[in-house]
Amino acid sequence: SLTPGTTPDVVIYRNGVKLAPNSLGFGGDGYDTWFDLSALDKSKATYKIELIEYDDKHTGKVIGSFELK
Repeated sequence: SLTPGTTPDVVIYRNGVKLAPNSLGFGGDGYDTWFDLSALDKSKATYKIELIEYDDKHTGKVIGSFELK
């Protein structure tokens, strides 16, 4: 769960290159995020998805991540 007073964000990288921003929605008890997996190509690209929380000073901290190949 997120630290109270922080804002979540999701960042996706393809082979280490940051992709366009994604959609992120907020609910009363958490957040939902979605991204279009149809954008994944058939090459051997590696995608890294990071969940980041930002404090009121806009300092980001990665709180979770995973990779897709």
